[in-house]
Amino acid sequence: MVMILMHPKVRDRAPNPPVSSEQVEDVSRRGPGRPKGSGKPSAAKVMREEVAGIKKEMFPFLPPELWNRFTAGVADYVKYVATSLNEAYSAGIEAKVVELLDVTLPDAALALGRDSMEAFAAQERGFHGSCISCHEDGCTEVLEYQGDVAKSKVKTRIGNIDLKRAYYHGSCGHSVCPFDRLIGLDGPHNVMPSLQDTVAWLTASMSFPETVKVLDKFCPSKFSLKAVETITATVAAQVQEAQQAEIRAVENDPGAAARRDGDLVPGVVLLEADGGFVRVRDHTELTKEFKLGFMGLMKESQSNPLAAAKPDDDWLEDLKLVNKSYVGHFGGPATLSAHLITEFFRLGFHKFTTVHGVGDGGCWVLPRLEELAQEGQELSLILDWWHAKERIGEVTVLHGKSTNDAAEWRTATLSALWESRLDDFFEGLRKTIADAEARMDQESQKALQEHYNYFDKRRRMLRYRECRERGLPIGSGAIEGGIGFIGKDRLDTTGMSWNIAGGENILQLRCVKYSDRWDELAAKREEKRRKRYQSAKTLWDKVA
Repeated sequence: MVMILMHPKVRDRAPNPPVSSEQVEDVSRRGPGRPKGSGKPSAAKVMREEVAGIKKEMFPFLPPELWNRFTAGVADYVKYVATSLNEAYSAGIEAKVVELLDVTLPDAALALGRDSMEAFAAQERGFHGSCISCHEDGCTEVLEYQGDVAKSKVKTRIGNIDLKRAYYHGSCGHSVCPFDRLIGLDGPHNVMPSLQDTVAWLTASMSFPETVKVLDKFCPSKFSLKAVETITATVAAQVQEAQQAEIRAVENDPGAAARRDGDLVPGVVLLEADGGFVRVRDHTELTKEFKLGFMGLMKESQSNPLAAAKPDDDWLEDLKLVNKSYVGHFGGPATLSAHLITEFFRLGFHKFTTVHGVGDGGCWVLPRLEELAQEGQELSLILDWWHAKERIGEVTVLHGKSTNDAAEWRTATLSALWESRLDDFFEGLRKTIADAEARMDQESQKALQEHYNYFDKRRRMLRYRECRERGLPIGSGAIEGGIGFIGKDRLDTTGMSWNIAGGENILQLRCVKYSDRWDELAAKREEKRRKRYQSAKTLWDKVA
């Protein structure tokens, strides 16, 4: 009946219905130890009802031809392994142990895996009947089954496999292989999704050429430099698409994101932001700034390295943080801000009592941090101590006093700032400006006034003593470190320059990796792929 209803052009190419256990089957396969081109073993002529005590009746839903293919492959595998072991024992096993464990047995297992994958793909090849409905670009035409078309050298984690899958084409010019959509091979490369993920993870860690070398040495499937770059761009685009969906969800319903049950939980959320420059080749300037934001929850019990520190001590804030997250972009402050806000809510940081921000005073940084604090949360902002100290050094050079006087002035000024004696601090700056007016040119006087204005606008961020006593960070070491190991370590190495889109891809992947979101977003990509396929399948089955 099925054959009668089929279109005459494809009737002769229609697949045979599944055979029963009583029917004869012809199985084509290549055993684990048999190189390509050496011919096929004799076909299995009858259904294998039992293999090594395992009976087909135990698996009633397993198609008979697939059972035959698997069991034949296992039989070939056992025969090959047994032969290899027998030859090794006959020649002296000790000399063959390493070769068997490191080469022969792993290669045989991989070959069995590839054969099983090809057998399974041959069974589930995406045949949806003689015709399906086209839905590309709103098209309502019908696509007809054109036979099974080969797809060779599909890259998997255990090596290349060859597939044959149902191919549909219509007079509208559209074509589709449903099986490709099902397993995620409808993109610009012949690579299974999990291996795409592996390649992108590697390129987020090392250069493209180095990734190719690593894959060539350790992966059974081989990759070109172009393929690695294409896969990276594909995965990065999917990651950014998932992140944009999260941002839109918060923007469309900010109240839902900010909702919390009960009172605020005691805890300090640390926020920092800064920028770094990398060399680019598709911009009006030779360099382009990327902006990076960082947030994390401070652990309650940790030592305070600043308790007994002095202004000129070379102290290090060895902070213990959990739920760390990095957000980076080559875009503007608004782009970074939207992403920071989304991460803030995603991590549940709006539920803690204190939001503590550290910044260098740049015009775009601290206002963005202020946007994150929610109703009821304490917002604590502090000017990064090292930037403040650097400014005092510049003032010391400008005021033109003798070396001894300059050193004495600098020490007194830093001490006043360190202890948050702001009246003394600003009085010292004003006196310096007044003393310098008679002996400095206008440009130097203007520079001194700009330094004064810089600190004056940030009076509320000069609470160094209070922060030290509370154990709150006063240095932006977390973001400075992030600028280095997330941005520059990968994007700004010797001789390297980027187009901005490529740099953005790598920056996004590195932020995801070091925020421990890689597996989470990979699962989301897989879920989206499944939903996309199910939607397409529903439309395909609506045959006119």
